[in-house]
Amino acid sequence: MKRKFYLVYLLFFFALAISKSFAASHEIIPVRLFGRKNIETAALMVDGKILLKLNNPAATGDSAFTRIEKASKIIDLLEKNGITIASVEPKYVNDTAVVSVGTFEILSVEPFDTLNTYMPPLLIAFTWANRLRWGFGYPLLSQGKIDEVIRKERLKGHTIEVKTNKWLNIAEIIVDNKVLMRVEEKDEVYNAYEAAQDIAGELEEGFSQGFSAKDIRPSIVKGNIYTISIGDNILTKIEKDDEVFGKNYWQVALEKANKFREAFGAKPFSIENIKSVFTDFGIASWYGKGFHGRRTSSGEKYDMNDFTAAHKTLPFGSEVLVTKLDNKKSVLVRITDRGPFVSGRIIDLSKSAAEYLGMLGQGIAKVRIDVLHIPSKKK
Repeated sequence: MKRKFYLVYLLFFFALAISKSFAASHEIIPVRLFGRKNIETAALMVDGKILLKLNNPAATGDSAFTRIEKASKIIDLLEKNGITIASVEPKYVNDTAVVSVGTFEILSVEPFDTLNTYMPPLLIAFTWANRLRWGFGYPLLSQGKIDEVIRKERLKGHTIEVKTNKWLNIAEIIVDNKVLMRVEEKDEVYNAYEAAQDIAGELEEGFSQGFSAKDIRPSIVKGNIYTISIGDNILTKIEKDDEVFGKNYWQVALEKANKFREAFGAKPFSIENIKSVFTDFGIASWYGKGFHGRRTSSGEKYDMNDFTAAHKTLPFGSEVLVTKLDNKKSVLVRITDRGPFVSGRIIDLSKSAAEYLGMLGQGIAKVRIDVLHIPSKKK
């Protein structure tokens, strides 16, 4: 019995020694190449084949040759220790696209590597990973892996999943393994899973169009109808049953928008972290009961309970964030009327908007206005 055990033991180490010997048999050489324009190009040569070429330095100052030299040393070290690069793949590490074997980073995609190419960083890393796999005789990453890489690139390294219960009446949108929001079934035709998939799809579409988490914000489309948007993509609408515990639609929209932003690593929505078309400072006033129910200049009926405002020149439908300077409270309103026609005043708020800012008693207040969106078609 002991003899059999020792025989198996010896065979195991003999096989390991052979695998290490075979793995280390590759000739891995960093080389310098010079083109017609006398620009230095570094290349990684394995067994007489050029697998990778680099022309650009790293942000740290390392030359293209130094980058290749470091990569060759890491690969050589892995191979000599019996760790093959059969599992080499692209992934994000601290917002940087890299080629790695497990936790061993071989090469990272530098900002200069993306110049003069339409390939996103993670797709460049994917190409490098396949070149290494080909050079060492391992199977290439599949088309499915390419699709996954592109999807991750769109999401800037984040993951979005939609999970549901077996009755499809409750679905969860999960970002990076954390529940972002729960969606409940609203009607028999459009189940919770489909609704959650639509929200996730709009998020992906927004990221693929070049928007980032910083572009996620509350938006107001009509009256008190607020939404959460990324660019022009509406993610979700604030429903009536969302107005709870004394909060108004604006407060709920702001909280939801910040939850989306936080999930993707952006700071909360505020005047310090917004993208505005332009900013102005001046005096705000408000108008209320005497105008309630009358037609505004846009043709809509004025409702003092809606979050709207009058401005002298902004196109109707423009979204404006108004911030009261003494208490730093902000509210998002939609321009539906013309005014104010008093010298020195820059905006006339509805009663509800003025009440939220805490300016009903004063009647006027010093404010900052940030125009967040102007409709493409003027009404």
